[in-house]
Amino acid sequence: MSDTVLVVAAHPQDEILGVGGTIAKHTRNGDKVSVVLMSEGAGEELTEQRVSVLRKEAEAAASILGVEKVFRLSFPYMCFNAIPMIELTRDLYEVVNQVAPDIVYTHHRGDIHTDHQMVWSATMVVTRSFGKKIVKKILSYEDPSCTRWAPPFLEYAFIPNCFEDITDTIDIKMKALEAYESEHRAYPHPRSAEALRLVAEVWGIKISAGPTEAFELVRSL
Repeated sequence: MSDTVLVVAAHPQDEILGVGGTIAKHTRNGDKVSVVLMSEGAGEELTEQRVSVLRKEAEAAASILGVEKVFRLSFPYMCFNAIPMIELTRDLYEVVNQVAPDIVYTHHRGDIHTDHQMVWSATMVVTRSFGKKIVKKILSYEDPSCTRWAPPFLEYAFIPNCFEDITDTIDIKMKALEAYESEHRAYPHPRSAEALRLVAEVWGIKISAGPTEAFELVRSL
């Protein structure tokens, strides 16, 4: 039986960094996957041209992964904590209500990026266990450029307890990453292709598997 999956990402490319290989596995297995991007992109100068480029890149990456639909909410970058939670949750709830997901992936609550923290909180609010459609599983993912730079205290720690072997889809993840051409970074930047492969290999070594994506299982019903 197939599942309906929603990946919640603060910014374009976050969905690839943390969940790209797992998304490809879901779609290969016949699951329906949607992505919601809470903002149009990162950076202080998001011109119309820049937004247009990122939208095309997001669609290209989604096509490579087999994603069914990309939603965009267009909240301003680095200002999520200045937006009333009711606005974040209202717009995100509309997406959740439309998609009716069985499984939701969202940011790690301890990320150094405040946009990611707010997205985590909003996701927790809109996936509460009541109503006609109950989300069966919620997992949080890491962003190598934001999760590992958090302070070394327990409340920020990413402690994965769920792992997905992406040996068969790591190359698809890399192709989706390449689709974000304007976001390319050179190694050893944590969002470079080489670094992401290494991160996947390290998680795989920890569980005696091939390249792996790690998650914190927040809820499973």
